[in-house]
Amino acid sequence: MIDSKKFIALIVFFVGSIVQLCAQDFGALSGVIKDSETKETLFGANVILVGTYNGAISNEDGVFTVSKIKPGDYSVKVSYTGYTDQLFTGIRIEGGKLKNLGTVQMIPLTKSLGTVTVVGEKSIIALEEAESKVIIKQKDIEEMNVRDVQEILVIQAGVSKSPDGLQIRGARVYETQYVIDNISAADPLAGTGFGVNVSSSSVGNIELITGGAGAEYGNGSAGVVSTSIKEGTEKLEVAGFWQSDNLGLIKNSSGAWRTDIGELSIGGA
Repeated sequence: MIDSKKFIALIVFFVGSIVQLCAQDFGALSGVIKDSETKETLFGANVILVGTYNGAISNEDGVFTVSKIKPGDYSVKVSYTGYTDQLFTGIRIEGGKLKNLGTVQMIPLTKSLGTVTVVGEKSIIALEEAESKVIIKQKDIEEMNVRDVQEILVIQAGVSKSPDGLQIRGARVYETQYVIDNISAADPLAGTGFGVNVSSSSVGNIELITGGAGAEYGNGSAGVVSTSIKEGTEKLEVAGFWQSDNLGLIKNSSGAWRTDIGELSIGGA
């Protein structure tokens, strides 16, 4: 038979091991809260882990301790009546360790009205910057053998041409918004854009958005084509081109299209 004292001691050791093991699965957070101007400690400040019910209140020395925190990354919000809330992001809690937040400097509302101070790293994903955008600059357009905006766009990834017009990523033609110098260039009836007919020699740059367009482009569910017209310069500029499908090499004129396209542009201040 097992001695009762040894059995009780074994049970106590077993329970203690479990408690210690469970304790190591949690971490803790501590720090001290002070007035940013007077450097006095603040009693009764509220500290909470955003998205959880776990938190603490600072004592008379301004010290707080949040215990039993599951390991992970947290945002910590500190608030106190009469002071601006502060938010600390990217606070990593490790099991069995105490994370020291350091001294939290609370700013009185008399110095800052209704603001929240955020201390931490920038978000990995910025939703407002998650658009898919290509900017075609003027110097690149000058090196292309193109006549207008439509021919420039067709050679871009995600853009295809159909008998009805341009399609971005297979969407309908009228789901693309066309803008020239921030002015809509869409046909109000058909929804297609006549902005693609702008001559390439008149284009300053083209911004092609094929996904994630901002709220300012309300009608561009498929994409946005924003064209900027060239601005005048202090120098006189003359440019032009001529295209033909018959350079005299085809003797039988009836078998040739005999199409000639010419363009001349003059610009300056």
